[in-house]
Amino acid sequence: MISPIHKYKQIDRNYVFKRKFKKGLEVALSRDESVKRDAVLATGEVSGVKSRLDLASTLGVKSLDVQKYLLCIQGERINRGDAIAFRRSGVLKKEVRVQAPSSGIVSLTQIKEGILKILDFAKESTISVGVGGRVVSVIRNKYVSIRTEVVKVFPFEVLGRSIQGEILFVKDGRNEEVENLNGSIVIIESTNVDLGFLRNLEMNGAKGVILGGLPFSIYQDFRKKSSAYFTLCLLEGFGDLTINPKLIDLLRKNDGYLAQLDSRSNELFLTFTKGAETESDDRIVTRLRKKMTVKIFDDQFWGEYGQIQEILGEYAKVQIAKNRIVDINVNNLFVII
Repeated sequence: MISPIHKYKQIDRNYVFKRKFKKGLEVALSRDESVKRDAVLATGEVSGVKSRLDLASTLGVKSLDVQKYLLCIQGERINRGDAIAFRRSGVLKKEVRVQAPSSGIVSLTQIKEGILKILDFAKESTISVGVGGRVVSVIRNKYVSIRTEVVKVFPFEVLGRSIQGEILFVKDGRNEEVENLNGSIVIIESTNVDLGFLRNLEMNGAKGVILGGLPFSIYQDFRKKSSAYFTLCLLEGFGDLTINPKLIDLLRKNDGYLAQLDSRSNELFLTFTKGAETESDDRIVTRLRKKMTVKIFDDQFWGEYGQIQEILGEYAKVQIAKNRIVDINVNNLFVII
């Protein structure tokens, strides 16, 4: 079912986009500077999330009670296999032990939501601007404001906190495997969505999800059980609604580009770069993913096509023949439109 067509977009050519970044990074931009979307925004040490654990579900308790069963503290360094939570039920005296799936540093910033995170040890990282335009202001340890052109979309509802992330399409809300979503905003085209799948998206690193609609009963469950850190955007309304076909075309043009969901103004901001502004007919990759088909712009393999098998820091393993895999710098790989 497709909801009635409604006015859903407008162009804002003077929008001030606040590009947020983690504290402690050194900003590489200055006020009034003109920047391209792939320019360096900031550098420094960043602790990425290695694992997320839904302890409330695993322990079988309410989110607010999870802290009673923790065996670790904020900032503690743990090894894979270390005990991080323990619970013994009162009736059958059944014991539930939770072990760390990876080594790293404990983060309890979402523990009130029932979620424990294990952070990787800090590594040097470079953050790109993500939008082209002119720098308006630089706010230390918070964000850089950039005046740019955006497309405003007006959803039915945006529930949660305001977020930024790169758009990623997922076809099937129930059957498709999802992994390593890395701070993305996921778009689901189908209507086959339940609360468990939404929770799974968050556990795999997604910041939020965009879909046509949800049955009102699932929407109510989401409001009660899901984390406040995960944002839900309904474009059409309540019910098994797909996204308007005209809007799907617009969203597809933004696949892999930075977007922003604003829950305060109930708006979606798309910041894609037009084809004429790129160096070739191929779109520049901003976030590589496994199984992407890419074109190689490297001296040795210039012009060849392949499929990404693995991403290791600045390099990706690309299969260019049945039994041949080569290492290519991510800056020399382009997604095929």
